[in-house]
Order: sequence, then structure tokens, then C-alpha cells
Amino acid sequence: MGEGKPKRARYRRRRKKTTLAGRLLTASRVPVVFLQLRRKLNDVGIGLSPDLEDLLEKVQPVLAGG
Repeated sequence: MGEGKPKRARYRRRRKKTTLAGRLLTASRVPVVFLQLRRKLNDVGIGLSPDLEDLLEKVQPVLAGG
């Protein structure tokens, strides 16, 4: 009983986890990245000076074309 071909184990293909650095950084994502940075720094008790906050808001990304 139970003879025949053994069942093959099924493996699901897992998506590779990407880090923030591994994601494609597009012009639309730059403000989001700075917002996430600001939140993470605030979570650990590090505040940014007002002039640095202003500087981060004025950053305009320059992306290289291919």
C-alpha cells in the first residue's frame, strides 16, 4: 500500500526582501526617504536642527540618465 511515486515537496518562490538602499530611488521617492529618516531619528531621540530640516526640504534630486 502506498507504493508509487513519492510526492515532491512544493516550494513556494519567495520574494527577495529588499532594504531601503536596495530599492530604486526615484525622484518621487526622495521626499519619502527623508521623511522616513526624520521619523527614525526622532524615534531614537535624535532631533535635527531647524536649518538642517529646511535644507532637507529643499533637496532636489538629480538622477543620471542612461
